[in-house]
Amino acid sequence: MGSKQRREARERSIQAKTRTPGGLKDEIKRLELEYNRAKDGLKYFKEVLLPDHLLAIFKAIGKEESGKLATEIYWDFRGYATIVRTAYYNAGYDGDIPTVGQESICSICKKVITFKSIVNKNNFDNNSHICYICQYIFDELGYSNYPNCQRDVWKYEGGKYGLEEDVKSIHNLRTMPYQEYLQSDHWAAKRKEALDFYGHRCVVCHTTAQLQVHHRTYAHKGLENMNDLVVLCSECHKLYHNKYVVKTIYDNKHE
Repeated sequence: MGSKQRREARERSIQAKTRTPGGLKDEIKRLELEYNRAKDGLKYFKEVLLPDHLLAIFKAIGKEESGKLATEIYWDFRGYATIVRTAYYNAGYDGDIPTVGQESICSICKKVITFKSIVNKNNFDNNSHICYICQYIFDELGYSNYPNCQRDVWKYEGGKYGLEEDVKSIHNLRTMPYQEYLQSDHWAAKRKEALDFYGHRCVVCHTTAQLQVHHRTYAHKGLENMNDLVVLCSECHKLYHNKYVVKTIYDNKHE
């Protein structure tokens, strides 16, 4: 009997059992019982069977081989990291399991990313293989529901290119040396925007002479907003670096 015939036979069996309300209730109870048995079996496997087997194997093969095996299980079987670590420790081996970093490639910037944590690797896999820098760029550009979009044709308002080109351009700005960044066309435009925003005057002494645009944080380099920047004259800029933290008219809460 083929799979189609087995499925049809099962459907007929279910239909026969559930023709009446009483039959349907009995079938629900039966399924619930099967589910509970399966759940209890999985619990027993994770809490007793697997730990006992791992412990016995780790004790038998020694620390070095145990470390190799624990590493393989750690990366290949999600959800068992704590069980593996506990068995490794209970076998009498000091320290954590030697989790050799696994590598993946960001689907946008093509950067090779090395993971030392299964949690970070799972987050990466569940996020369409996008690195944290590219994800930050998506958030700043306003791209939502990235996995559902057509990234090669999708545009955003004011965008110069498509999604991949914009991300690569910003990624390049974020990773280039700072002095080189200050010579870029992007920074020239951002500097002018900051000067216009702050009225072409120092936010401390209000002079309009020898103005400089200062980064209050480099976290958003390449995608700065006006709260990341402040306009200072050269003298106040020196004071800032020597002693003070400047509060701006844009954000009085910044310390």
